Amino acid sequence: MLDNAGERALSAGVEHSKSGRFEQAREAFSSAESWALDHQEPALADRASVFRIAVEMELGSIQGQAALLQRILLRSHESETCFFAAYNTARCYDLESTFDKAHFYAEVARKWASQTEREDCLAMTHNLFGNLYLVKSSFEQAGEEYEQALELMDVGRSIDRALVLDNLGYTKVVLGEIEAGFTLLYESLRSLSYLGEESLRPRPRLSLCYAYLEIGRNDHAIRQATKALAEARDGGDDTSIKNSLYLLGQANNLEGDPKSARAFFSELQEAFYPDNLQIPDFLLAIDVRKMLHLKV
Repeated sequence: MLDNAGERALSAGVEHSKSGRFEQAREAFSSAESWALDHQEPALADRASVFRIAVEMELGSIQGQAALLQRILLRSHESETCFFAAYNTARCYDLESTFDKAHFYAEVARKWASQTEREDCLAMTHNLFGNLYLVKSSFEQAGEEYEQALELMDVGRSIDRALVLDNLGYTKVVLGEIEAGFTLLYESLRSLSYLGEESLRPRPRLSLCYAYLEIGRNDHAIRQATKALAEARDGGDDTSIKNSLYLLGQANNLEGDPKSARAFFSELQEAFYPDNLQIPDFLLAIDVRKMLHLKV
């Protein structure tokens, strides 16, 4: 049984966060932080503050958060608090595309993760490194990190595991391991469907679209990208909308339907590049796959 109201609020925040209820999580972590400060419990206050900042980042508040996390990292002596502070500092720099700093703090997180002796912290670290390598198109290194992350994760269905499966599957496809890639990507899609995470399904669908294009199954690619576009629009996911339009244009062009391809490329240009009227003609003349990185 938890000892005090601060710890109970912290625990409630963790449960809200795991379920994607980030507004409620922020309120719970703020309550835990306030209770800890009022009762002179600095360790609990730091832990609650790190978790509050993490969910604020999920809600889109990035600016200035790295500095706050670094202060906690410098003053805390608790391994788990230091791990989460370093991990979220790395994530913050990753989101800001400051990759050298992100890699540095990922290394700090790795050090603290080993001291926590928690497999979930180690898995998070491997996944973080996988993401950083993937952005740099270091696909072999990314794949190795994702595989290590999966080995440390529970085998049951979870959002985190499904997203690692997607990233690893995409990596396998890019490296030419198509069959292994398909297996991972369909497992990711099934998991997200089972969990009811419709807003996340465009990610493995677009990876599957890319994989089908790689083996010349343009009709299957169009089917996956069409579903991805509809789901991305429902969820307001601009990145997936943009990638869907790229891939639908490419797939229709390869399928011998330049009229449909131009329509998708024109929609892409109007929505995301309104000042560049040459984009449809340019994209019709190239292989979009060679310039498109789905995980950036």
